[in-house]
Amino acid sequence: MQGPSVTIPSLLLDACALINFAASRRFDELALVHGGFVLVDLVAEEAHFVRKGGPGEDASDREEIDLEPLIGAGRLTIVSAATDQELNSFIQFATVLGDGESMTLAVALHRRFGVVTDDRKASRIAASNGIKVLTTLDVLRAWEQSACPSQSEVRAALVDLQERGCYVPHRSHPLRSWWEERMGAE
Repeated sequence: MQGPSVTIPSLLLDACALINFAASRRFDELALVHGGFVLVDLVAEEAHFVRKGGPGEDASDREEIDLEPLIGAGRLTIVSAATDQELNSFIQFATVLGDGESMTLAVALHRRFGVVTDDRKASRIAASNGIKVLTTLDVLRAWEQSACPSQSEVRAALVDLQERGCYVPHRSHPLRSWWEERMGAE
């Protein structure tokens, strides 16, 4: 008799995705919809804060990102490069990308994971190496479709993302109209 199946997270977050999900105040729900996320240790060391947000004078104050509850709940797994191939790919990617993006792509490439990034250059390089790429908005839209939050909850997450994570999708983003529609909903 087989034991229960275990879902192994297969989406790696880069630093911008980590910050965006923390800023949205929906990190746990987003992770739940996707079966959890993976973060390379280098990225965990890079991204520590989001803005407090809101209307007060302290809106720009920094608020620490606490990953421990997500790790404890099994929604976030921290990994390190484990093979010479991953390290070699990291070195190759690091000639054109930052360290966090490079390590994320190296691990994704060799473990056949997808990545969540909003960095255009990292997205192009990932796609050219056969790595599945999602953006912050792809993940938020999947959350909306799967968890069926209210319009006000979706809007609140997007407002938090904008205020706390300083995120606005670029004009050519395929989900820009989705963002604008949700942001206009009251």
